[in-house]
Amino acid sequence: MPRNSCLATLFLLVFASSAHADIEAPITRVVLYPGSASIERTVQIPSGSNAIEIKGLANNFDTKTLLVRGERGVRIGQIIIQEAAAKNGAHPREKALRQKILDVKDQLETLDIEVKSANLVTAYLERIGTPPGDKLGSDAKNLVGLTESIESTATRAWQRAQRAEIKKRAIQEDLEKLEFELAQFKSGAKNSRSITVQTAAETAGIICLSYQVNRAGWQPAYRAAIDTKKSTVELERLAQVSQKTGEDWTGVKLVLSTGEPQAFRLPVDPQSRGLTYYKPVPHESGAYPAAAPAPMVRAMVAARRESDDYVAPVIETQGAFATEFEVPAKVNLPADGREVAVSLGKQTHAASQRVQVTPAVSKNAVLIAEFERAEGVWLPGNIQLYRDGNYIGATRWQPDADERFTLGFGQDDLLRVNVERKNQFVGNAGFVGQKNQRQVADSYVIDNLHRNAIDVLVLESSPVSQSEEIDVVRSLQPAPTEIDWKGRPGVIAWKKQLAPSETWKIDVGYTITYPKEGSVSGLP
Repeated sequence: MPRNSCLATLFLLVFASSAHADIEAPITRVVLYPGSASIERTVQIPSGSNAIEIKGLANNFDTKTLLVRGERGVRIGQIIIQEAAAKNGAHPREKALRQKILDVKDQLETLDIEVKSANLVTAYLERIGTPPGDKLGSDAKNLVGLTESIESTATRAWQRAQRAEIKKRAIQEDLEKLEFELAQFKSGAKNSRSITVQTAAETAGIICLSYQVNRAGWQPAYRAAIDTKKSTVELERLAQVSQKTGEDWTGVKLVLSTGEPQAFRLPVDPQSRGLTYYKPVPHESGAYPAAAPAPMVRAMVAARRESDDYVAPVIETQGAFATEFEVPAKVNLPADGREVAVSLGKQTHAASQRVQVTPAVSKNAVLIAEFERAEGVWLPGNIQLYRDGNYIGATRWQPDADERFTLGFGQDDLLRVNVERKNQFVGNAGFVGQKNQRQVADSYVIDNLHRNAIDVLVLESSPVSQSEEIDVVRSLQPAPTEIDWKGRPGVIAWKKQLAPSETWKIDVGYTITYPKEGSVSGLP
């Protein structure tokens, strides 16, 4: 739908000639922002309509943002907004919930009757289950037939009662959910609004309505699954959406935007600024007046006095302009504040795999996948990770951190890492012992227990002198593959492909000399 066309989809009433009628139309499109939403409604009207009335709208939308437009030969005249007290009529959603609750209670009563009926049968059978000996004792055949009949009838009655009880438990859960939703709905806006629009429709056409509401939002999320045999990563873009605007969104087209409609600002023009000197004036004790609370502080305090603790999801934006994501399928989102995940699309990427370890910090090796950065805007968000179909965990992902996408897919238990301390010395050095010296030497022993060759990246954070008084001498065997890895001073990298059952040994040593007076931070 074009930006300058209808933004909304609405409840409308349709009548021909001078008549004027009520009709309810569902929300069809929602643009969701961080903390707010633009609701769009639209409805067809027949030729000759001269007025429509929109009833049952939640009263919490911003009337300053209301936009009504006519299309396909429909002209819009006067627009009147009226407040309707809750006692004058319940909101359509509240009416629907109450009717559902009555229907569920009727189902429970029906099952109660079935249980009572089955219990009456079993009680009667228990009374006649042991016939008097003087009546049936002489007829063994009749006694056997009666006993089998009682047993069969009792079994069916008990089974019927059991099935009814099972159904009651499920229906009772549905009833509790409906009553909870009704309570949540009633805790929001209890009044409603109606909108009357004067129209001139020479032919059948469309009237569109849009408005802004708060208490809604979204935040990005991701799901990544690696196939280690194929060396591919399936990356799915998701969005966590929720709303508590007072009305459910059913079958709506959802657009997610990083923009903020309330963020409009006029440019500030500079003003002339003069400097004036005032002679110092001696002040008296207690002469300073108490500071009044700032208007923004008062507004923040008032904002916290909400009827509940719902907080709409927010996102971390890093771009200069807004970006929009269109949800491919229509969405159902109840107005109870629950978070719903919607998929925005999947991509499969060829990835290079390596096992990465920093022995001085942790002996745990991690499987890393690296692949080309996908096109488009990738906002920071939570990501769920899967390896060969198994869930690994979730973490916070910063997609803009590197030129290529890099993801960790859990610990690699088949790469064994041992750290052996070879030397540790602290003593005097220099002329007549005027300086301190610290020597540290470690060996990292890495074993590949995989049945196949793997690429291994070993990282080491070596000390870096940031003062001319501190001297650092490094001893590294074998020579590192990269110094200042990824532009990080002092971070050293070794890369190697390890064959199955191969052992790799790396020796690192540091001699640090520094003045005896004073202190040095960051010593190993």
